Amino acid sequence: MKTRSKYRTLGLALCASLTLQSAHAVSTITQTFSFTEKVTSWENSPNETHYFYFPASYQTNVNPFNTTLGVLESVTLRWTFAASFEGFASSDPSGGSVSLSVNGNFLIDGNSYGGNGASGGHGNNADGPISMTSSPTWTEKEFTAAQAGVSYNPANWASLSGSQPWSAEFVFSSGQLSYNDVASGTFTSDLGLEVTYSYTPSPVPEPAGALGTLGLLAGGTFFRRRKQAA
Repeated sequence: MKTRSKYRTLGLALCASLTLQSAHAVSTITQTFSFTEKVTSWENSPNETHYFYFPASYQTNVNPFNTTLGVLESVTLRWTFAASFEGFASSDPSGGSVSLSVNGNFLIDGNSYGGNGASGGHGNNADGPISMTSSPTWTEKEFTAAQAGVSYNPANWASLSGSQPWSAEFVFSSGQLSYNDVASGTFTSDLGLEVTYSYTPSPVPEPAGALGTLGLLAGGTFFRRRKQAA
């Protein structure tokens, strides 16, 4: 009985130790943003092309990493883009069509780190259905302190790891939906941003103190049992 009690005490201590070590695994915090456009009104001039122009840019402020949580390891920015049109061509004999073209650059506090684009289009005969879907995804980039000045502008890491809110922006070099002889329909687009902070949590002192207390209590119990058996 003495030996079994001793091994049980060691087992509990080992479990507490493993729990304490697991607290140092990398954790993440994510912020998401969305920029949406919708068009439902269409000019209907036979054989004349009309345009819907995207704004000059989409921009948002991102909350900084809370350093009290631990040590920042990396920051990942994932931009996604999806757009679609569902509608009908006008009754003009030439039929109707839609065409999307979007290109631009990604910036952090005004500093560019890459670019991408998307396109799509579809046409049909008079009064026929028109269905268009753009390419669905754009880009994802992970930033780390080790790559600052190597694979990207170090000013980007200074912004991402700083204590102040920073701006994430997509600046259009071109962004337009052109259409011809569209009678009705709905065009929707969504530019999404996901910002993920990956970090190593700060050590938590409470489990360590509990482990020490556990050892003292277990030792006291063991010695009391030995005294009673004597």
